[in-house]
Amino acid sequence: MTQDQIALVRATFAMIEPMAEQTVLLFYTRLSETAPQARVRFASPAMAVRGRKLMTALARVIAVIDHEVRLAAELAELTRLLGRFGFTERNVPELGGALLWTLQRGLGPGAFTPPVREAWAAALDRIAAATDAAEHSAAA
Repeated sequence: MTQDQIALVRATFAMIEPMAEQTVLLFYTRLSETAPQARVRFASPAMAVRGRKLMTALARVIAVIDHEVRLAAELAELTRLLGRFGFTERNVPELGGALLWTLQRGLGPGAFTPPVREAWAAALDRIAAATDAAEHSAAA
């Protein structure tokens, strides 16, 4: 991931952060379309609280995405949070796809440019690789 991509991810996340509630709703909607089992995981009166926790955890990951050791620690927390929702590393592709879709809708075509999409895809790849490395080291 390049420094320019990191800057794009951080800048565009800052654009959606004030719209956290709507962003989580978009994310949930897409995830329930692409992974119907997510309805059970997210559909509850506590969804707003879970959504805030998810956005906070994502913000913390993005803040340290260029610091490998700190990223591992934040990803451990995000993994625990998603685990409470019933997700595992096998769900990373559907979670990442739903996040990209959400960003595209939330930011709109003027802000969700091809370089922004590439930057987020690189971020998701880094997150997936760091999560996978942490799981393999924990299993060893």
